[in-house]
Amino acid sequence: MAIHATKDIKIFYSYAQEDKALRKRLDIHLATLRQQGLTSWYDHEILPGRERAEEIERELQAAHIILLLISADFLASFQCYIVEMQHALQRHKAGKARVIPIILRPANWQDTSLKRLQPLPEKAKPVVTWAIEDEAFVDIANGIKRVIDDMAKREPLNDNPDKKTTSTAFANQAQHFDPLSRATTPPITPAKLDFRRKLVTEYDLDSVMAAFKEPLDYGEAFSFVIAGDERVLREYVIVRMVQEFEKEIKGECFTTPPIDLNQQDLSCYPLQSLLEEKIKRRFNYTNARELAIKRPLQHVILTVWNYDLPLLTVQEAISAFWKSFVPTISRHLSRKKLCFVLILAHLPPENQPCLMEDAMSLQLPDFDVQRGLRPWLSRNLHTMNVPDQARDYCLNQLQDLHPNPVQIFRRMEHIASYLQGEYNEDRFREVKVRNKRRSLQR
Repeated sequence: MAIHATKDIKIFYSYAQEDKALRKRLDIHLATLRQQGLTSWYDHEILPGRERAEEIERELQAAHIILLLISADFLASFQCYIVEMQHALQRHKAGKARVIPIILRPANWQDTSLKRLQPLPEKAKPVVTWAIEDEAFVDIANGIKRVIDDMAKREPLNDNPDKKTTSTAFANQAQHFDPLSRATTPPITPAKLDFRRKLVTEYDLDSVMAAFKEPLDYGEAFSFVIAGDERVLREYVIVRMVQEFEKEIKGECFTTPPIDLNQQDLSCYPLQSLLEEKIKRRFNYTNARELAIKRPLQHVILTVWNYDLPLLTVQEAISAFWKSFVPTISRHLSRKKLCFVLILAHLPPENQPCLMEDAMSLQLPDFDVQRGLRPWLSRNLHTMNVPDQARDYCLNQLQDLHPNPVQIFRRMEHIASYLQGEYNEDRFREVKVRNKRRSLQR
């Protein structure tokens, strides 16, 4: 993958959707470089029907320059901060790509691993704080051009040696595998979805999911309360609860957009009818009962996020809703054999689920990285026949990790994404085909 001029350079944009307009402005200022042959890619170029994660992974792997468009939304985005940025930094550290942070809006990026990189524009002044934003974009474009010129002077970029080593390890393990024979050993690597399921959604959530699934039955309404960090609940626990519910209950499921409860709501609605009024406003129904009965062949999951209401207040609001709502829909649920599930997600500063009548409290598990997570991860990587070098890399990601659910899940997602990109069956087949083609050309 030699770099001789601008025409050989591929740029990847990693950005939050909230910064789409600024990304577009930057791309316009790179027009002169594109006229010289530079190519750029961002996620809106994914064609319908293509798998999003796989496309992003492929383009990240092919990019010479990765632009991280930094803002508070970028740092809060799981896809940007955990998946794309961590992959980009790996390639940067291996010398296979250049990562350039572009400071679009003020954000606390200095406390992240980006602090070791030289950002753009000049003096890391956020683009939106410049008196004339176009001047900031010109400064950024000039900085990117300097990077391209520097890359062209250096040695050509070769394939990642670590990747070569692990690919060779795979090839050595698979040389006795005959795809035409059913009597031989199975393929070396599992499907890519196994990585994400085993390494992210399965670890130590079994007790929570078991408590969630135990009472579920057809024709009834159920309510659950769970507390913890918003990212963990949004990205893992509640997503997993919905998945488990859909597996447990047959039929179509309507997962509603979440409803937020805030202090300011109390100035707009009476406490006793707070949740029903929020439902009516969100879904444009006459009353909350229609949420269930207007979907005659669907189960319903309603997620409610309490951001800053005191415990006693939210208890009263939810209990009042439940006592008036459930009797009105019970006959409908029983007759149609459907379920209505309400999940109350209670955020800090209250880290324990609030006790609520007729609601089951779900407790996040405690984590012990050294005694629990590392041995568990090591066993699973061994079971999946991940090469030793890659296994050591994954286990090293857990070094000096505090037993914080947020950090643990972030790190596990990074590991899963790394494995998904490098060692899934599809990529393994591509490596074998490419190696075979090269040998024939010789």
